[in-house]
Amino acid sequence: MKSLKPYGQHLLIKVLPVEQGILSMSGDDQEKPIRGEVLAIGDVQGVSIGDVVIYDYYTAVEYHQTDQELLIIHIDDILAIEE
Repeated sequence: MKSLKPYGQHLLIKVLPVEQGILSMSGDDQEKPIRGEVLAIGDVQGVSIGDVVIYDYYTAVEYHQTDQELLIIHIDDILAIEE
Protein backbone atom coordinates (compact mmCIF):
# COMPACT_ATOMS: atom_id res chain seq x y z
CA MET A 1 0.00 0.00 0.00
CA LYS A 2 1.41 3.39 -0.98
CA SER A 3 1.78 6.01 1.68
CA LEU A 4 -0.38 9.09 1.24
CA LYS A 5 -0.04 12.27 3.30
CA PRO A 6 -2.91 14.71 2.88
CA TYR A 7 -1.85 18.28 2.08
CA GLY A 8 -2.83 21.30 4.19
CA GLN A 9 -6.14 21.09 6.01
CA HIS A 10 -7.13 17.68 4.58
CA LEU A 11 -7.58 14.18 6.01
CA LEU A 12 -7.56 10.70 4.52
CA ILE A 13 -10.38 8.56 5.87
CA LYS A 14 -11.51 4.97 5.46
CA VAL A 15 -15.25 4.68 4.90
CA LEU A 16 -17.08 2.82 7.68
CA PRO A 17 -20.62 1.47 7.63
CA VAL A 18 -23.30 3.59 9.27
CA GLU A 19 -24.48 1.86 12.43
CA GLN A 20 -28.23 1.48 12.97
CA GLY A 21 -29.60 4.07 15.34
CA ILE A 22 -26.54 6.32 15.18
CA LEU A 23 -27.50 8.39 12.16
CA SER A 24 -30.73 8.97 10.31
CA MET A 25 -30.67 9.68 6.58
CA SER A 26 -33.49 9.97 4.13
CA GLY A 27 -34.07 8.87 0.54
CA ASP A 28 -31.13 8.20 -1.76
CA ASP A 29 -28.72 9.66 0.81
CA GLN A 30 -28.89 6.40 2.78
CA GLU A 31 -26.38 4.91 0.35
CA LYS A 32 -23.78 7.68 0.74
CA PRO A 33 -20.96 7.03 3.24
CA ILE A 34 -20.85 9.63 6.00
CA ARG A 35 -18.82 7.88 8.70
CA GLY A 36 -15.12 7.12 8.54
CA GLU A 37 -11.91 6.42 10.42
CA VAL A 38 -9.06 8.92 10.08
CA LEU A 39 -6.01 7.20 8.54
CA ALA A 40 -3.76 10.21 7.84
CA ILE A 41 -3.83 13.94 8.46
CA GLY A 42 -2.22 16.98 6.91
CA ASP A 43 -1.66 20.19 8.88
CA VAL A 44 -4.75 19.65 11.07
CA GLN A 45 -5.46 20.16 14.77
CA GLY A 46 -8.31 18.69 16.80
CA VAL A 47 -8.46 15.39 14.94
CA SER A 48 -6.18 12.39 15.44
CA ILE A 49 -5.37 9.29 13.46
CA GLY A 50 -7.84 6.59 14.52
CA ASP A 51 -10.70 9.00 15.29
CA VAL A 52 -14.09 8.06 13.85
CA VAL A 53 -15.74 11.07 12.26
CA ILE A 54 -19.07 12.00 10.71
CA TYR A 55 -18.52 14.09 7.58
CA ASP A 56 -20.26 15.82 4.70
CA TYR A 57 -20.08 13.28 1.86
CA TYR A 58 -20.76 15.65 -1.00
CA THR A 59 -17.46 17.49 -0.61
CA ALA A 60 -15.30 14.34 -0.32
CA VAL A 61 -12.84 13.23 -3.01
CA GLU A 62 -12.71 9.47 -3.66
CA TYR A 63 -9.30 7.79 -3.56
CA HIS A 64 -9.09 4.16 -4.66
CA GLN A 65 -6.38 1.95 -3.27
CA THR A 66 -6.57 -1.85 -2.98
CA ASP A 67 -10.00 -2.97 -1.76
CA GLN A 68 -10.58 -0.09 0.68
CA GLU A 69 -12.91 2.80 0.01
CA LEU A 70 -10.92 5.90 0.95
CA LEU A 71 -11.86 9.57 0.86
CA ILE A 72 -9.95 12.81 1.17
CA ILE A 73 -11.92 15.48 3.03
CA HIS A 74 -11.27 18.99 4.32
CA ILE A 75 -11.22 19.56 8.08
CA ASP A 76 -14.19 21.95 7.76
CA ASP A 77 -16.32 19.08 6.38
CA ILE A 78 -16.16 17.13 9.64
CA LEU A 79 -19.51 17.44 11.38
CA ALA A 80 -18.68 15.42 14.53
CA ILE A 81 -16.14 13.10 16.15
CA GLU A 82 -17.46 9.96 17.85
CA GLU A 83 -16.42 9.55 21.48
